Amino acid sequence: MRYPTDKAYFIAKEILATERTYLKDLEVITVWFRSAVIKENAMPEGLMTLLFSNIDPIYEFHRGFLKEIEQRLALWEGKTNAHVKGDYQRIGDVMLRNMRTLKEFTNYLQKHDEVLTELEKATKRLKKLEVVYKEFELQKVCYLPLNTFLLKPIQRLMHYKLVLGRLCKHYTAEHRDFADCRNALREVTEMTAQLQHSLIRLENFQKLSELQHDLIGIDNLTAPGREFIREGCLYKLTKKGLQQRMFFLFSDMLLYTSKGVTGTNQFKIHGHLPLHGMLVEESENEWAVPHCFTIYSAQKTIVVAASTRLEMGKWMEDLNVAIEMAKKSTEKSDMLLENSVCNRSNRSSDEVSLEQESEDDIHSSRSSLDRQSHHRANTTMHVCWYRNTSVSMTDHSVAVETPFLHDFSYPNIPLFSFSPPFLCSVFCSLAVSPELPPRYLLGQAQRPNTITHVCWYRNQSLSLSDYLCMIQNQLSGYLLRKFKNSNGWQKLWVVFTNFCLFFYKTHQDDFPLASLPLLGYAVSSPAEADGIQKDYVFKLQFKSHVYFFRAESKYTFERWMEVIKRATSSPARSSLQLPKDDKDSHSD
Repeated sequence: MRYPTDKAYFIAKEILATERTYLKDLEVITVWFRSAVIKENAMPEGLMTLLFSNIDPIYEFHRGFLKEIEQRLALWEGKTNAHVKGDYQRIGDVMLRNMRTLKEFTNYLQKHDEVLTELEKATKRLKKLEVVYKEFELQKVCYLPLNTFLLKPIQRLMHYKLVLGRLCKHYTAEHRDFADCRNALREVTEMTAQLQHSLIRLENFQKLSELQHDLIGIDNLTAPGREFIREGCLYKLTKKGLQQRMFFLFSDMLLYTSKGVTGTNQFKIHGHLPLHGMLVEESENEWAVPHCFTIYSAQKTIVVAASTRLEMGKWMEDLNVAIEMAKKSTEKSDMLLENSVCNRSNRSSDEVSLEQESEDDIHSSRSSLDRQSHHRANTTMHVCWYRNTSVSMTDHSVAVETPFLHDFSYPNIPLFSFSPPFLCSVFCSLAVSPELPPRYLLGQAQRPNTITHVCWYRNQSLSLSDYLCMIQNQLSGYLLRKFKNSNGWQKLWVVFTNFCLFFYKTHQDDFPLASLPLLGYAVSSPAEADGIQKDYVFKLQFKSHVYFFRAESKYTFERWMEVIKRATSSPARSSLQLPKDDKDSHSD
């Protein structure tokens, strides 16, 4: 059978593919999590009602919507006995009808803020629910942090807006499908405008909640008024030299961790600096270390270095903006900080700037990489660490690399025993981060790493803006995959979300076979030396790790290239507004 070649058909196929993934994501809550809490009688009746009375109607609506899309695509492809050409080679009427119906669910979507907040409170208050929640996140079906799935309904509206914009741009005004697509776009634009601030607030709360689980030594991270700004790796100057640390920038404070992850796959907070009175200055000349800057606070001064000049620029800009914002809310910031940081010892604010740090953390980190016990799995934070990058809130979504386990610490020799040029040479030689550990693989009775873990393992950073950008760059569909040194192509159902590719055998599977975090990867067309004699192939590469993926059409190929580039190319500045997609917008 020859399939249609019209671009509109492939846009409709994208709607179908992503709707299939979206419905599976809803089932993580409506089917799998419901079953877990009912089995253990772990959730109070009031919370059960609040959660499922909001998500169930949305799930039922999308079940019917998916069937309609499947039927329309079957007609479009000529798989039925329909005779009149043209009646079925369009998708606008289906979209318009369902966008109007979906508008009736806006009230449910507006309650998701309350659902997330009450679920978080209940897990802190009720030990049984906390245990069920944590154990559920270890299941293969829960391939993302659990509360991430509660954000999917609002995120889905953003995707409808983007694909309808593409259809309107593709069609001429005279096309029989144009008017329906334009009207459907108007309907969904009204909804997204109404829910945009809710989405930003929910993304922020979800990220704070996720970090609360990942960090030891900080309480009440989700306190009202606190905003997540950036997370990622920096090299901190200590008595032993430059050592890799995870840093977390919020609207009221800057946190940084001890070395490595603990045996429970968490990060231990080692220092906290309030933003009020803080000053940041570039200091490459002073220390002769590339991409180095100094952070002055009331309690102490620390010197840190980023992996690249771009990363340094992101951190310095976000820090300066956050410091200015903190000046306007000094009392609130001080109160949040006082109520959040756990005083687990009688030490002063954070001792001295070039403090001696325990070696225990690195040993526990190393042992945890090899352990396959039931503990919290890696987050995006961990990938930022291991791939030496950072992630902001706008960046914040078995083909696996061979792991390389290295000791991140610099030689155990006092810093001032060496000249600045030596520091520079040591820093440059260790700037290449190791790969993700074997524990990152799926299929080990644990959920995969979150973005924080990816940041750690790949030494990256992400901002809130990056997370919001990721929302608009999610994609699903069948691709053919080929490894660098293999001859054959394997057909897989691939889902791109949370800065990661997830691989399934078919779209009907309930959980992925494997995953590939893409922070740090470069996407491009194959070079002549790669010997790929096929059309619509894109190449993913991180150091020596190379993968090839083949799409079915020019449109599909361009879309995969587009979403991966946008999501993995972190913007230079952090913005708390949803990124605009001028290219796909349509003005009437």
